Amino acid sequence: MSGQIQERSERERVANEANARTRVALDASRTAMMIADEEHVIRYVNRSVVELLRHQQAALRTRFPDFDAEPLVGTSTHRFHVEPERIRTLLAGLQGNHLGRIRVGDAHFAQMITPVTGVDGVRIGFVVEWHDRTDEIRLEQDLARIVDAAAAGDLGQRLQVDPERGFFASLGTGINRFLDTTQQGLHEVRRLLAALAEGRLDQRIERALEGDFGRMKDDANATADRLAEIIGQLQQASARIDGAAGGALHRPPRPGPV
Repeated sequence: MSGQIQERSERERVANEANARTRVALDASRTAMMIADEEHVIRYVNRSVVELLRHQQAALRTRFPDFDAEPLVGTSTHRFHVEPERIRTLLAGLQGNHLGRIRVGDAHFAQMITPVTGVDGVRIGFVVEWHDRTDEIRLEQDLARIVDAAAAGDLGQRLQVDPERGFFASLGTGINRFLDTTQQGLHEVRRLLAALAEGRLDQRIERALEGDFGRMKDDANATADRLAEIIGQLQQASARIDGAAGGALHRPPRPGPV
């Protein structure tokens, strides 16, 4: 009997150590992880979940005024859903991974829900991975707005860039730089064409442009040079014609036959 108790105690000790190591790893993970039991009660959240939900707490409170990102353990997962009964039905029949999407006010979330079963094959709960898609959705919407404006000939739209948003900030900065370069190149060509239309043949594109815009600059300047050359030749020819005509008018008439 004593040996059985010791053996059971040893198994429990090993299991507790394994659980502790797992918890430490989950707590340190940058992936926002939540574990709920079969009754959809939250039993564990890591720090990343708390930080993610705290970041969007103001948006969540527009739909759930009493929402608090801190005391999540022990509460229902359905506190995040407007239609909890529909979600209960979905989870009851879930056999594999399910990707869900939640929108609350201006906040957008994606959830990867994975059912967990015990050694006997009976479901014991769910693991939920959270992803904050708010910045991604906002970028998609802003890009659609800018593309529509550019297609209509308006290159003056820009993305709002928050330096703290990592990849999204880098992408937004790159897109804005592309728009700046495109707008500047087209502005220079438009300025040159307007000058030529007004007869100001001495205008050229001086701004440093690279790539296709640099080649466009060279072609535009070469066109202006050739046009100025042709106009100059026409002016010279006109001057010679005028000179010849003037000389003929002032030349004394030749004497006719006697």
